[in-house]
Amino acid sequence: MGASRRVWILTAASVLVIGLFALALGRFVLADAPELPSFASTRAPAFRELPAWPELAPGAEPLRGRVTDPQGAPVEGALVYARPRDLPTWALSDAEGRFELPWPEPDATGEAQSLLAVCAWGFPPFELTARRGPEELAIALPAREVPAAPVPHVTPAPIAGSVRPGRADDAPPFSFEVAFYPAEPPETLEAPVLRRVLCDPDGRFALPDLAAGRYRLRVLPAWAAGGSWPDLLGRPYELEHDPTAPRELELQLAEGALAGTLTDRRGRTVEGALLLLSDAENPGHLWPPATSDTRGGFLIEDLPAGRYRLFVEAGDARVEGVEVEVVAGLRSEVEVPPLAVRRRN
Repeated sequence: MGASRRVWILTAASVLVIGLFALALGRFVLADAPELPSFASTRAPAFRELPAWPELAPGAEPLRGRVTDPQGAPVEGALVYARPRDLPTWALSDAEGRFELPWPEPDATGEAQSLLAVCAWGFPPFELTARRGPEELAIALPAREVPAAPVPHVTPAPIAGSVRPGRADDAPPFSFEVAFYPAEPPETLEAPVLRRVLCDPDGRFALPDLAAGRYRLRVLPAWAAGGSWPDLLGRPYELEHDPTAPRELELQLAEGALAGTLTDRRGRTVEGALLLLSDAENPGHLWPPATSDTRGGFLIEDLPAGRYRLFVEAGDARVEGVEVEVVAGLRSEVEVPPLAVRRRN
């Protein structure tokens, strides 16, 4: 009896599951297909047709008028447009400023009147309500639009010059950027703006169209092009660029260099060590990293005069914060403590 009851329960459950599945399948199959977007051409838009002009009675009087400027002078070529009784009509004024517009006869509601629009070159659009009458309609246009102020004329002129290195041991090729900073913030369109130019390998530079005005000049190494430091001139340099008196600039640099030799504790030279230099007063000013050559030598150039900190790293060996002084026009020798380098046998 217990086994028969279990069979009956399983059979009933199976029938119920099959019924639910069939119901769901039927609803899916018999359901309406979802609407898909259609890309077929839509129906052309319908526009309300304009009413046809009625036949004007013989001798029907038009609307007459005259267009003038605020001083009373005639305005020729002004477009006058109206829609009396919803009937479009327009005309252009002649050399005397006069025009005539066909005007329909009044209907049962009375005399036809319309909003009149007048457009003339150089004047702001003008509107008024008009009605045909025995007298000529006088239309005085508002004052002319004030033209936009012309763009100020900038007077450009060429300028050229050369950069002379600060050390006697320097030799071409040179790699510098000359930056022309406005002496005052530009507040007008004709004021000077920041300009930059790279020197050629011989230190020559030229700008064909530098705007006239006062500038402060800076000379930067090519690796710092587009920036504001380090300035290798070493002093403020102001220039009054006058297009009527062209001149050749000679920019004398005031930069120095650091050189030295890296050795280990046994006196052997260290090749491939990494050297980083930062401004002692502004540690965020870092120079491009340098490496020691096969003889352990290194050279860091294009340095304004001042104090610096030198960091050296070779494998696990480090030397941090060596204080060095750069003198303008000189290549200063740096004494770096021996490095505790572990060498592979």
